[in-house]
Amino acid sequence: MDRFSYFGRIHKILFYLILLVFFLLSSLRWERGTDWMSYYEFYNSISSYSPKSWYFEFGYSYLNYLVKVLFNSYSVLLGILAFLVYSLVGTTIYKYGVYPILSLAIWFAISIADIFLTRNTIAISLAIFSIRYIIDRKLVPFLLVLAVAFLFHRSALIFFPAYFIYSLKISRSILVWGMGIVIVVGLCFSEFVVGHIGGLLGPTIESKLQYYLQTGTEETFGSAYSAAIVLLKGAVNRSLILIVLLFWMNNERKEDSVLNGFINFYVFGLLLFFMTVPLSPALGRIASYYNIFQLFLFPYILLLGKDRKNQILLFILIGVYFLIRLEGVITNYKDLYVPYKSIFDTYKTVIIF
Repeated sequence: MDRFSYFGRIHKILFYLILLVFFLLSSLRWERGTDWMSYYEFYNSISSYSPKSWYFEFGYSYLNYLVKVLFNSYSVLLGILAFLVYSLVGTTIYKYGVYPILSLAIWFAISIADIFLTRNTIAISLAIFSIRYIIDRKLVPFLLVLAVAFLFHRSALIFFPAYFIYSLKISRSILVWGMGIVIVVGLCFSEFVVGHIGGLLGPTIESKLQYYLQTGTEETFGSAYSAAIVLLKGAVNRSLILIVLLFWMNNERKEDSVLNGFINFYVFGLLLFFMTVPLSPALGRIASYYNIFQLFLFPYILLLGKDRKNQILLFILIGVYFLIRLEGVITNYKDLYVPYKSIFDTYKTVIIF
């Protein structure tokens, strides 16, 4: 399949213009987004090269230190981080997306296109970039990129299995039944499994996991929804695309190794989601490394349309669905996003987290 037969010069320009808008919104923001205060205070606290006093991962901390020394501007730091995210994710979507502009729209609908980025966002962006090495079966470059991601957020280790998951060839029946069984078992024994993962990954990660397990469903980290609502909404949203792809595009999945690999990622992310969210909505964020591949999977649905009329209808249905998703995302973290505040209107009073 020629992925770019329909992606002409105008579409390419529009694609990068949208990325530019995302970049500007992210780099020019002020007092907006998750953990703004803790990140800003950390940047201001850096006065010398002292890794022992840095409580964030080394890669993120060292970048803060360099920007503080060279530019002494927090907005420059935000600009560098935004450039990393949008160059890594943007080039990957352009390379592997069947409808890249639709992928950007979906990205905005499910996470405001990560305009309000965090350390975790940077790590996920690097993970997305690394899929080119997974597809080309280049283990060493993949591990190097994942190591850099780990320097920004330790949770990046969860993406290590992706290299082996990608190439699995699993029949639809085994995939559906196996996934159902694993979800049920995972829901029953998730606390035991998650509680022992940290022991394998080191004391720092173990203490982080134990913190999430202890706070449990009481701590939502800014979310307006309880763990039960997050689990229900997540199950519905994540299951929809699998139903379509596995039952209406199974033949395409068998013929397209990239589509099959992305579905494998998504299924693994679904399993992680069901194992972790009942314990803590915050812990469920580790599934984001795999759930993010809905950016690539949903546009495949348009290929079901055999003519332009059917494709337009499918596009409208997808658009309505993600408008509903966007409304839910904004409602969930409304105080973090609304109103938008930039460096040009610092007088505006907003709630800061």
